[in-house]
Amino acid sequence: MSNPEWVAWIETKQRRETEAAAVRPRTDSDRAAAQADWNIWPEVVAQMEEDQDDAIDLYGVALCRFAVGQSDRLELTGNRV
Repeated sequence: MSNPEWVAWIETKQRRETEAAAVRPRTDSDRAAAQADWNIWPEVVAQMEEDQDDAIDLYGVALCRFAVGQSDRLELTGNRV
């Protein structure tokens, strides 16, 4: 992009969106929705690798434990998600 004003506007927009997403507090309904489907365990494993505390807050201990177990089981058999 050659227009510096346009580049600055895009960067500002992206920064505001990122800040807005980070500031929004997680609700109990967010947690309930995340914990409802245990078939998303590969996503849970990815989140655990990125930020373990956040994953436990969102998905709960039981689902995180299940996801890590599934991942470990696949790794032992030579497969990986």
